[in-house]
Amino acid sequence: MGDHAPCAQYYEDPLMRIKATTAFPLLAVLIVLVTFGTLWAITAGQTDDFEDGTTQGWRVGSAGAPSPPTNVPDGGPQGTGDAYVEYTSTGTSGAGSKMTMFNTDQWVGDYVTAGVTAFRVHLNNLGSNDLELRILATTGPDATDPGCYSANAVKLPAGSGWTTVTFPFEASNVMNVLGSCNYATVMAAVDKLWIYHSPNGFPPSIEPAIAATLGMDNLTALTSTVMINEVDADQTGTDNAEFVELYDGGTGNTMLDGLVLVFFNGATDVSYNAVDLDGQTTDANGFFVYCGDAANVANCDLEVGAGTTNLIQNGADAVALYVGNDTDFPTGTPATTTNLLDAIAYDTNDADDTVLLAALGLTMQYNEDAFGAKNTDSNQRLPDGAPEIRPTAPTPGATNDTNLPVELSAFEVALDGHAAVLTWQTSSESNNAGFEVQAKNGADFETLGFVNGAGTTTEARSYEFRTERLAPGRYVFRLKQIDFDGAFVFSPEVEVAVETPGTYQLSEVYPNPFNPRASVTLAVSQAQEVTIGLYDVQGRLVALVHHGRLEADTQRTFTIDGSNLASGVYVLQVKGATFTAERTVTLLK
Repeated sequence: MGDHAPCAQYYEDPLMRIKATTAFPLLAVLIVLVTFGTLWAITAGQTDDFEDGTTQGWRVGSAGAPSPPTNVPDGGPQGTGDAYVEYTSTGTSGAGSKMTMFNTDQWVGDYVTAGVTAFRVHLNNLGSNDLELRILATTGPDATDPGCYSANAVKLPAGSGWTTVTFPFEASNVMNVLGSCNYATVMAAVDKLWIYHSPNGFPPSIEPAIAATLGMDNLTALTSTVMINEVDADQTGTDNAEFVELYDGGTGNTMLDGLVLVFFNGATDVSYNAVDLDGQTTDANGFFVYCGDAANVANCDLEVGAGTTNLIQNGADAVALYVGNDTDFPTGTPATTTNLLDAIAYDTNDADDTVLLAALGLTMQYNEDAFGAKNTDSNQRLPDGAPEIRPTAPTPGATNDTNLPVELSAFEVALDGHAAVLTWQTSSESNNAGFEVQAKNGADFETLGFVNGAGTTTEARSYEFRTERLAPGRYVFRLKQIDFDGAFVFSPEVEVAVETPGTYQLSEVYPNPFNPRASVTLAVSQAQEVTIGLYDVQGRLVALVHHGRLEADTQRTFTIDGSNLASGVYVLQVKGATFTAERTVTLLK
């Protein structure tokens, strides 16, 4: 495939290997030692930051890729002077058509011994198509070699800006590559690490091509999948119900030994509290809650004490999760990325603390008062463990609310002739800029139009969007509800089928006259073998345009090529099991 590395460089002729061992026994020993050393290359905490001006071994397999990964010396997540790696895929066919990068250098080896179970990385979708990204680890050079990949793709919308993404990679949150993921075996001998666009959960060789540009920086190997899932830093009065919620990706009952929560003050950019988590575990659903007063916080697992108030400073501040102990972070410790697993910077209408953000490797500071409800909202990942963070009603120790910021009471699609009419209703709306109406095109969605929302209202509203006339086929639609601050979520999908009227539907040939090519579209009401031929006026077949099976209610476009024909009048004959049709065409050269 276009994005695979050539296999020849990875496999030796076994006869040649035997001869080398016989003639040069010392060299054979050295080869074995080098191979053994390579298996131990991965280390916990290692990071690719691309500040050396290279791609640090990240590449694509096809030498002919038109835009291979490059080091961009400026414009990374920390802004001016921060280098990152960037790759552009064509979305057409052949070399460089897919959003797939891999590394066979510092990211190979024994992940089990190194204790690496997750990856944190800064990503920026610089293209116009949404991406769904996964990590893949294989024991050989090809994507079909034994390997494991992320069970859940990380959705990165077009124009995302720099986003901190965590890929859990424990046995409980990976999937098989063609049934070959024996997790312990694969992760003990990783030969190649991939990051790639994967909407379907298949290896890179099977996933579709896509036109995209992806920026990547600060890829870090983590020893824990636990992350900060929700922070409630501001409430009414004495703030007696503040909390921090951790999440292990849904594994459940995860030991938190060796981890520490650290709280940083934005005015000084140093720590003011550290909470050792030795002896603590997440619950069966993967949640753990640290709170001030358990009487005011549901599902609190670790309480400071009854009557505790003002547990968390309001901002601009940050909460971070590290590998370590509370003694590693005495009050006044500067913020750092060393042994950092996760961090969330937040505020309540404060200016961004760029120093604190940089010290923690963050790109975003989240305002708990973004919707004017700082006393009743918390900053939380939506859905649990996702990159997107926005304020909504607190859910300590429970699944974060992934509903639309509007209450969507209905969403339907119906046909009016060959046009689709989408209707939806809301029972209330908050901060709603409007709805992008999107239709699926292959593996991706494309925007058909935009319908303005009502902003903030408690009144029920109804909306409608009408498409143009649709060709026969099946269509999937969804809404992308967008807030005024740019945050967005997707609605459920709805589907409609446009059937072929009668036995078949054949368009006119266009253009007609033509030189040297023209096209014609055809749809049939039931699946059948169809032959399309071009005949001269003597009835002789001069070009076979198509011969094969057509599926029902699926419009196909065929090209008539007259490059090797003389000017004149021809007959295009279309013949199936249930119909025969003709079109007269003229070739003018």
